Amino acid sequence: MTRQLTQFLILLFLIESTCFVCAGEVDRRFEGIWVGVETFQIPAMNIQKGEAPFQKPVIIAVGDKGMIMAVVQGFGSGRYDVLAKSNGDTLSFRRFGTPSINVGRVEGTLTLLPDRNTLKEKGMALLPGTSFPVTCNITATLHRQDKR
Repeated sequence: MTRQLTQFLILLFLIESTCFVCAGEVDRRFEGIWVGVETFQIPAMNIQKGEAPFQKPVIIAVGDKGMIMAVVQGFGSGRYDVLAKSNGDTLSFRRFGTPSINVGRVEGTLTLLPDRNTLKEKGMALLPGTSFPVTCNITATLHRQDKR
């Protein structure tokens, strides 16, 4: 191998390593208790009938510099995995561990707005249905419980 090729491969490795380390680092200001009201929308699809949206209160906690996320109160309460694709102002999450139930919150994103005291949530859930789970979209605006 030529010296130039070796140097190129080392440089490429260093660049990729740096990108990997940066992935998954979210703004530390995600940390806190977030409260709001989620809107659940069941869209019409070929396997389910669309329904009018309904709302439920929610409390979400984010800790350890954005590495831990949990729904403290509301639909699908429990801990969620923070995904490596989370970065900057966006925290991506999915159900913690191996899904063993047919219903519940599946995945979503929390986006930190410029005021740093508001989150926008987008997600997906499976709701109990009459014969099979129903796909549902979740949206919300959440506010920091203790403004910083």
